[in-house]
Amino acid sequence: MEINKQAVRKLQQDLQREFDKTPVQIPIASPDLSQGAVAVPLSFNAQRVLAWLLTDPERESRSEVREDVCPEGDLGAVYHELTEADLIINARYGLGAAVVFEISRNQESRAKRATRSYRDNLAQTRVLTGVQQGLDAIDRIVGSDLRHDFSGEISADEFRDAAEELLEAGHLQAVDPSAGDPLDSLAITRSGRRVLQQDWAPADLSGAGHAAAQHYEYKTTITGHVGAVQQGSSNTATIIQNNQLAERMRPTLEAIREQIATLPDADDQDVLNRQVDQFETAVQHGASPGVLKRMLHITGTAASDAAGRAAVAGAGDAFGALFHELSRMV
Repeated sequence: MEINKQAVRKLQQDLQREFDKTPVQIPIASPDLSQGAVAVPLSFNAQRVLAWLLTDPERESRSEVREDVCPEGDLGAVYHELTEADLIINARYGLGAAVVFEISRNQESRAKRATRSYRDNLAQTRVLTGVQQGLDAIDRIVGSDLRHDFSGEISADEFRDAAEELLEAGHLQAVDPSAGDPLDSLAITRSGRRVLQQDWAPADLSGAGHAAAQHYEYKTTITGHVGAVQQGSSNTATIIQNNQLAERMRPTLEAIREQIATLPDADDQDVLNRQVDQFETAVQHGASPGVLKRMLHITGTAASDAAGRAAVAGAGDAFGALFHELSRMV
């Protein structure tokens, strides 16, 4: 069954209108990005594609991105992320049309700022990947194929610096820190696995673990549940509250993702999963209850409609119950 493209477009337009009416005031996580339109750290894949575009001599108009730069299945999300951040030209093609990754001259300086941390993120991501694959010593990672990249081979010093940063952040741990070099006995932690699963750029996270637990510099006062929030990196109460709400919601969000996986159409799954991810990010960054409820209504309606089109028995009712449960937590 084909996806209802008109319904998807309406969903995306409705969601954008909700953000325009009641913006989610999100922290700026990197000083390098503070002068541009980017409000949150780019995902690693998005930063990687942007870095590749800046270094590729044939990047004038790229309708194809190499598989080794970004997996084909992630290109749609990356295109959306980079156009939303106004870092590439938004061609506004209809669904199903080939997208073109192109940086205008006006965007180039901001794109360069947005990719200043690329090599750090690259090295840290490759170290996490290597340890997860069983390469538990830094020398094994240095000598592996993980060192290769379009921006130049990753040096041993870059790998070592990356591993030390990851240890300090809590994304890695030394299995036997008392036995010589701690970088010779590495293991990935839960937060490290989450960095890879969520496609975060690890060097742009200012602390260990979940993105909501970071201390950021704020652009405006957050209009969340906690009043009189100070600006700056001391917004501990708001960060803790956001994190607690996200933790309470996590089992229900996972149940929704499992329900989405029962839909037979991959495009429906992709669109709905992105909307759920956007909702979770809004929760973590302190969106107001009104914005969260409207996001739930839009995404819940789209999920029920997709279940109805696919005629999956009981899926519509299941979606309704799960989204209602989330709405009660907001």
